[in-house]
Amino acid sequence: MTQRIKHCNVCNVDFSTMYRVQYENPKEWVFVCEGCLLKVKENNSAYNQGAGADDDPVVEGAVNARVAKGSAAAAASAADRRVSAQSEALSALSNLGYAPGEAASAVAEAAGAAPEAETSGLIRAALKLLAPKG
Repeated sequence: MTQRIKHCNVCNVDFSTMYRVQYENPKEWVFVCEGCLLKVKENNSAYNQGAGADDDPVVEGAVNARVAKGSAAAAASAADRRVSAQSEALSALSNLGYAPGEAASAVAEAAGAAPEAETSGLIRAALKLLAPKG
């Protein structure tokens, strides 16, 4: 099965797992990543999620995830670090001359394999994925 990568409407980073939400007026459906979901959901009367029951993800691809319950601040902080590390890794690969699509795919795959990886770890893992096979 081919894994689909979608673009987060808030942070402008590509992810394989997205959430379909409405969070601004006028209400329009958009896809957001897990980190941005936590941000737009908090204290937002315009927030609405499109999967039916609250906190159920709309998954595009083979990866299933749920927003962790518990401390929203701690989860948002961890999500911010993951988003930042992925964004920095994507920028580094772009600076090395990789095409945006292949760089995004490699960073997404590396982040999926090691969700808590720091920027340098994501860059190394993505470069290994992009290395010529043979």
